[in-house]
Amino acid sequence: METPGRDAAGLLKMRTRLVVCGFLLAVYSLMSVGCTSAPRPESTVKHFLQAFNDKDLNVLLTCVDPKQERMFRASLRLIEKLTGGRLPVEDLLELVPGMYQMLQSQVSEDVNFRDVHVGRGQLSGEDAEVPVSLTVWTKSRGLQNTQQQELRFALRRFDEGWRIVGIQNK
Repeated sequence: METPGRDAAGLLKMRTRLVVCGFLLAVYSLMSVGCTSAPRPESTVKHFLQAFNDKDLNVLLTCVDPKQERMFRASLRLIEKLTGGRLPVEDLLELVPGMYQMLQSQVSEDVNFRDVHVGRGQLSGEDAEVPVSLTVWTKSRGLQNTQQQELRFALRRFDEGWRIVGIQNK
């Protein structure tokens, strides 16, 4: 038979373990934020657009076709050595087929997506299309410009999860 003091100590120890396990799970979840773990294609698109605004190339790369990701990472290592780590906006736009062509006339000092509305994706087997409406905000030579865009993101499910394989104007 256990004494009341030992029961309380055991209960405290168990609660402490649960808190520590919960904390470790939360830290792990935060560390794995990216498109790889996105359960739906819409989540991948949201992660991609947020990463673009944050200029977070590592998260951007986890949102695109794995072949492109590997190729771009290899190229990026070389570019970083040559440029000292500064990656021009144009290179970010070329990450996804179709993005640079849509925005090439607007390549500027800064590009940002605002008022983003991601619609419900249409699934067809391992492929999906996700409609997005957003405002493209650009800054060039001190001038700011905004333009409303209606886009359709094409995604494919890979072993790594949903990945963007193209972007088109609606």
